[in-house]
Amino acid sequence: MALDARVRDIVDHYLAAVDAAAPGLAEGFYLTGSVALEDFHPGASDIDFVAVTRDMLSTADLTTLKHMHSRRLAHHTWWGRLDGLYVTWRDLTRDPALADPAPHVHEGRFHRRGAGDPITWRILADHGVVVRGSRREDLGVWVDRGRLDAWLCQNLDTYGRPWLRRSAACSRSEERRA
Repeated sequence: MALDARVRDIVDHYLAAVDAAAPGLAEGFYLTGSVALEDFHPGASDIDFVAVTRDMLSTADLTTLKHMHSRRLAHHTWWGRLDGLYVTWRDLTRDPALADPAPHVHEGRFHRRGAGDPITWRILADHGVVVRGSRREDLGVWVDRGRLDAWLCQNLDTYGRPWLRRSAACSRSEERRA
């Protein structure tokens, strides 16, 4: 799959910043989400990634990444967001709920602890776009359909239903004004 030129520019800039701040840290870099599913819309979609490291990140690595994200990258005027997580090669081979805490970036903010999820692992296994590292078929990414279904149901309850209620309330409010 050929990457959109804007996505390629953002990813190249990002990886250059990571490599300058922490040489050798990101051994693998994969795009997931809308880019991998060929549903990317410039200006509306974010760019989701999974960065893979050899070992769990040290306190010094975490400090370096936080500094890089908050100072160096925060001032870049990207039209899209780059959201993702840092995991080890080993983490990819097991249930993300059992993996080590994963530092991640969400909406431009760096967080030291978080977790992957079964949908990210599934998209990576089936559609991930390799920017750096082994072919996705060679990663041995953990996928469990039953666990994925359970996670999706829980996500619908905790994210989808409240969103739907808010949307319905807005819609009713608009109808009353009309």
